[in-house]
Amino acid sequence: MKKSIILLIVALIFGVVSADAVQKKTRKRTTAAPALTVKEGAVKEYADGLVTQVFSIKKNVRVLTFGGKQRMECSISVEYPMSGPTTLVANARLWIKNQINRDYKGALDNPKAMLLATAKSWSDAQETSDIKVVYSTRKSITYCDEAYTYIGGNHGMGGNLYATFLFGNGRQLTKSDLPRFSKWNMAQLMSRTLECKPSEVTDYLFQGIPTEYPDGVYLGADGIHIVWGEYEIAPYAVGEIDVLLSGNKADFSGTASGEYF
Repeated sequence: MKKSIILLIVALIFGVVSADAVQKKTRKRTTAAPALTVKEGAVKEYADGLVTQVFSIKKNVRVLTFGGKQRMECSISVEYPMSGPTTLVANARLWIKNQINRDYKGALDNPKAMLLATAKSWSDAQETSDIKVVYSTRKSITYCDEAYTYIGGNHGMGGNLYATFLFGNGRQLTKSDLPRFSKWNMAQLMSRTLECKPSEVTDYLFQGIPTEYPDGVYLGADGIHIVWGEYEIAPYAVGEIDVLLSGNKADFSGTASGEYF
């Protein structure tokens, strides 16, 4: 009789523990991920009636590292052109879309939908992007995307990607708008960025002094810059190489780049 009672008690205890374990496992499996939300931020106004607004979104992902999987935060913050000169707004929106999500097919007048679609695609890599206006005049406006991607390994890849647009026709400044490359003493200009002597510049580069412009070009408060990204012409330790060509509009006379000053 006592033996039967003991067995009954053991069975009841085992049943309760098993049920509790199943319940916990079910709760863990069915817990929904936090809902993705796009936050609205500051509204700004620029020349020629251009109006922008900041939108942002965040999401945690798990990235495989040398120490195993680690939780990391993906994020986008973008100062989005909402209204203003039609061509400039269209060109700036397209550039931003290509920075955030080149594969996005939705309408570009809905930044929230773009950010949500992008965030849903984040899974096993850390991606961050901070896009904002960094310089503007009555004639032009410059955007910068401070971007970073980490997919595992020793380090991620980051850098600043720029785009300068002309208010008059919305055209983006490109390297084809600049004077001929041979106009500049590139060793002298690069030495200022690398903080070395002109004769030492090649010590920092994979090969010799570049002979043509990189794709990166923009107008800042001090003049027109060109930018080589990480690993483009130098080791990772050197980082991106941002070179100021000149802040003197006269140095760009006779070329389309002079219109942006």
